[in-house]
Amino acid sequence: RAEERLKRHRPAGGGQRTEADTARLVHELEVHQIELEMQNEELQQARATADALLAQYTALYDFAPTGYFTLDREGAIRQLNLNGARLLGGERSGLVKRRFGQFVAESDRRAFSDFLEQVFASEAKESCEVRLRQAGAPPLFVRIEGTRSAVAQECHAVVLDMTERKRAEETLRQKVEALCASNAQLETFNRAMVGRELRMIELKLEINELCRRLGEPPRHATDQFQTGHIPGAGPAPAPPGG
Repeated sequence: RAEERLKRHRPAGGGQRTEADTARLVHELEVHQIELEMQNEELQQARATADALLAQYTALYDFAPTGYFTLDREGAIRQLNLNGARLLGGERSGLVKRRFGQFVAESDRRAFSDFLEQVFASEAKESCEVRLRQAGAPPLFVRIEGTRSAVAQECHAVVLDMTERKRAEETLRQKVEALCASNAQLETFNRAMVGRELRMIELKLEINELCRRLGEPPRHATDQFQTGHIPGAGPAPAPPGG
């Protein structure tokens, strides 16, 4: 077909070419060949740049300290990075196509299902906090943040390990509870001591009053508690017979 088209485009008179025409044609072919070589070099350079960028972003994705997951509507794992595999406690190749919910603690699976449903129902970023089961080890506390992809068929999720933070919060909570309990004990002890001190004052006043009635001098100095006031004890009772 190319030969037939060439024949149709040949000028009348048998298509005889002069030496100048041949030289011009050869020159055009050489220029075209150089242009193709330059384009090929540019394509090779562009491809090398693209490969370098792909390797860079792949490294950033794979070795990021955060778990990255791509989930479908059923929660099945389509893609994940190395840290994501570590959080789930398995090899990356063996985790693809498995449902993320299988690794969530049973009591938290409803929260994860609601999170996934909300992601695909809106364009906003959704989040939830769940525990991930660990074979032979305490569970991991994680926060999951996810958004729906542009084609609305995938959920891009970021999984943050909050185990150390949760443990620190629990330790702090226990210390606060212990301090509150200790403070309550001290307050009880303080009230008991104040009550005992008040009773001692009452007894001394009663003894002094009895001595007065018997015509004897008082046995206890009462200047320091004549008003009957002890800090934190409230007003003192009136002396007997007063």
